[in-house]
Amino acid sequence: MLCASLTAWADSAYNGETLYGFNTNPTHSVSFEGAYVGQAMMVTYSNVQQLQGCKVTGIAVPNGVATGSATTHDITLFIASGMSDTGGMTSTQTVSGQMDLTRPTEYRIYPLKSPITIGSGTNPFWVGFTCKNDPAVCLPLLTDNKGHNDGQTGGYLGTGSSVSKITWSDKSETIGYCGVRLVVEGGSLATNNVTLSGAKLPLQADPGAEAVVPVSIQNNAWNAVKELTVGYSVNGGTQQSSSVKLDTPLPYNMTADVNVPMQMPAKEQDGAKISYKITGLGSAKNNATSGVSAEGYTLIMDSSKGVQRAMVLEESTGTTCGWCPRGIVGISKLMEVADKGTFIPIAVHTADEMFMMKYQGFSSFCGGMQPASVPNRDKGRFGVIDPSYENLLPIYEFVKPYKSWAAIEITSKKPKGKQLEVTAQVTPAIDLSGKYAMIYVLTEDGIGPYYQMNFFSPMFANGQILEWWDEQPNVVNWTYDHVARGLSDYEGTALPTKMSAGQSYPLTATLTLHDECNLDHCQVIAMVLNQTTGCIENATTLGYNEQSSLEELDAPEAPGLWYDLLGRRVAHPTHGIYIVGGRKIKI
Repeated sequence: MLCASLTAWADSAYNGETLYGFNTNPTHSVSFEGAYVGQAMMVTYSNVQQLQGCKVTGIAVPNGVATGSATTHDITLFIASGMSDTGGMTSTQTVSGQMDLTRPTEYRIYPLKSPITIGSGTNPFWVGFTCKNDPAVCLPLLTDNKGHNDGQTGGYLGTGSSVSKITWSDKSETIGYCGVRLVVEGGSLATNNVTLSGAKLPLQADPGAEAVVPVSIQNNAWNAVKELTVGYSVNGGTQQSSSVKLDTPLPYNMTADVNVPMQMPAKEQDGAKISYKITGLGSAKNNATSGVSAEGYTLIMDSSKGVQRAMVLEESTGTTCGWCPRGIVGISKLMEVADKGTFIPIAVHTADEMFMMKYQGFSSFCGGMQPASVPNRDKGRFGVIDPSYENLLPIYEFVKPYKSWAAIEITSKKPKGKQLEVTAQVTPAIDLSGKYAMIYVLTEDGIGPYYQMNFFSPMFANGQILEWWDEQPNVVNWTYDHVARGLSDYEGTALPTKMSAGQSYPLTATLTLHDECNLDHCQVIAMVLNQTTGCIENATTLGYNEQSSLEELDAPEAPGLWYDLLGRRVAHPTHGIYIVGGRKIKI
């Protein structure tokens, strides 16, 4: 028998009734071969729990799209206690009806002969319709034409030589949710209940600017959300308020990102703490009592002062992880499109030949999952993600335009037996006071080959496509890049708690190298960690055999005009890094 796990949504309908289902925008018609076709939605155990005490009074189906001169099309609606993916269903109630082809894609309600009251003993059931398949008359099957890859079932499409021989399968991941909804009435349904799942605060904003912040919300009530009011404050100061009308009303159990204007503070600072809360739904009070507030951090700095921000991607992976080829492909594809130095991957291997004990804290940070990553260790903004290209690209595009205060330069790297001594320096663009640290990582390319498990192989028949990998055996002999081979300290080595704009702060630390590390194939990475937020502020990378752009001088002997790294003229240079005649000079 077919089984599924789904979550539906609802919006207001007629006379206090609610349409409960999946497809709120049934605009895409699909066609199948076969004498009969149908659509069905499963009402699962969790849905039954949501609907306790409510009454199902009808079935709503969107009218099909006419392809000829007919104005109606006969359909048979059903409630079923079971369905089979080999054909057939166990109907408990049927209703005859006609689609109105003069009003295509609009939902039409068909009342049940015997309404169903949902009680504690109600079992999961199916609801849908069947009809003759005549493409010369109409196309009766409508979806929302969205690929829903959320692991939830959106409903079934079926085709067969007769109603009893229709075979049913869920197509929501490829052609969208089907056009079937329940008509539900009940006086105990929740209203005006919206929770917050986060906000993508800007990584950096100009002082005093108005930033448009995407705030992620979920509607837990049966009435659609049309307006949202968010209160917010900076560093615990005076609360401000911003109200936004939604372009499209948000139905029950759906999520959306709502762009909320927020005024940024006028003073330059790193880590401005922005607290925000859903305070109302237009003129209505928000009845949610938890999950309505959150906070995050933003760099407040004039954009003209900052430097390019890099996206660091530490990835938890391993040779015995059959899904990890997804990360291999995702990182490789992003490396092809990213500007040099703006995307820095670090493959952190667990429980295989490339494992590093010193990096094991990252696996715990990712919840022990593989493949898994937290871009720039910024779990608040990005969460723990699967490092597929589809996930990585939008995050990279979000990070890249923002500036960082941290200009980082690797100045030396000296091998000492099985250790590597690295020195780098950070030059802040603004005055800082806080807890920061420098982390050094050594990565190596061309390691192996080792045997990599491949769950995309045809032998596993999971149906997922991953370029070259889905044509390979379940074990692939693979050579690995970007592998972590040395780490100074996972939490970093402390920088001064007070740093001045334009002043360079060097730091030296030692990395213990992997026994089989080949330095000629290695990259040295230096990154600055904000120990208050736990996020990586910025990073840079340099090949082991590449020379630093800095030159060591005993005194400012180079001729020409001297400038600091912020482009300001310096008459009497002291210790630090300067630009003279287009080259960097360290004194």
